Amino acid sequence: MTSAAWPKLINCLPLPAFILQDGIIREVNSELVRLTGYPAAELTGMSIAKLICQDYLPGLTEDRRISFEGEDTPPEMDLQIIDRQGDSFSVRSYCHNIDISGCPAALFLLVDVTVQNTTIEKLMATERDLRQQLKELHKNEQVLRESEYKFRQLFHNSNDGILLVEVINNRILGRFKEVNDIVCKRLGYTREEFFTLKAVDLAAPEYVAQIPELQNDLLTKRRITFETVCLTKKGQRIPFEISGYIFVLHGETVVLLMARDITERKLAEAQLKYLSMHDSLTGLYNRFYFDEEMRRLESGRNRPFAIIVCDIDGLKLVNDTMGHQSGDNLLAAASNVIKESFRCEDVIARVGGDEYAIILPNSDLTAANFACSRLRAAVDMYNENNPSLPLSISMGCAASSDGKVNVTELFKEADDKMYKEKLHRKKQIRQFSPKGTKRRRSAESLEL
Repeated sequence: MTSAAWPKLINCLPLPAFILQDGIIREVNSELVRLTGYPAAELTGMSIAKLICQDYLPGLTEDRRISFEGEDTPPEMDLQIIDRQGDSFSVRSYCHNIDISGCPAALFLLVDVTVQNTTIEKLMATERDLRQQLKELHKNEQVLRESEYKFRQLFHNSNDGILLVEVINNRILGRFKEVNDIVCKRLGYTREEFFTLKAVDLAAPEYVAQIPELQNDLLTKRRITFETVCLTKKGQRIPFEISGYIFVLHGETVVLLMARDITERKLAEAQLKYLSMHDSLTGLYNRFYFDEEMRRLESGRNRPFAIIVCDIDGLKLVNDTMGHQSGDNLLAAASNVIKESFRCEDVIARVGGDEYAIILPNSDLTAANFACSRLRAAVDMYNENNPSLPLSISMGCAASSDGKVNVTELFKEADDKMYKEKLHRKKQIRQFSPKGTKRRRSAESLEL
């Protein structure tokens, strides 16, 4: 993706974000300006060393390339941000590797965890105070009531869901002992209904099997953080980040669960993942995703596949004579015609300004040639319905044979055939002096 497209894209994100390249902040969004207090002009071009505490800098220099094969959660780390006033605060960063005009960079998405950490620290501090007061002022019921009131105020006024769970025989999590108002509101249960439930009753079906392992980790480590999906009373799915802690309350061992709704973060991650794999103009896969698929095919089992390379004829002429909006319209039309001409399992990517490439799994050269014929027929049909701006596509194909496949050579073979067809079209047009209407001469000129 070009560098000009990223500022608009990251400003659409609901969380603070910036693009880092060669240790320098290249782009920021308005949420980061609000979080740090720096003007956008001052943040842009700033060394990352000025924004991040020194102890956290080595982690940012490591190679954190992301593979999209089966890895849905981006790399993450905890950082200390220094704002314009010189104060530091904790954030959790989610790193996404991106490509800007052919150069590697990293996009960081930040979540301010100061509020959550402060709430937890206040809760733990209140619990410690309560234990001390119970020892020293056992007979003073008024002091006890005041301490419990403070605890419940923090408990019920937190922005995150908080749940207390009983521990049975120090090895099994039982029913919920207490919940705050926010978790009741998010999940749609009353407090009384919660007291009849266990954690397994809230988990989405695919996460139920993880509960015994998470329970053992919590009881062993006494503090864990994990992501899960819970179901509301009406069956709606809500993703949560849950932090679990074991402590003693009134002499009884209980588990404190802090549940943060991460719906917005998951939507932002999904949007970032989509943008990193798709071309913003056409909605097709981009060159990065296509190259990843090619590497996967080369390193995988030797199953037959074919590659088709296409090029939109005359796009530069359309841009120069009719404007770039007309060129974009032609690219969008070509993308739709190409997409409708192939199977859903075929990988269709825009790999250059006017160049497309298609991977046909489990296909030989005969199938590839048939697909090219189908695409040519679709182009002819489009031109019948759109004579004012006709579409012309040169194409070439190649297919893998038995044995080790060199995908680079296979792509080059298809690319060479495409250029041969393009040259053949040019020769045909030069040898033919059109005697038809002005519209026909215009259409033929667009095929150059």
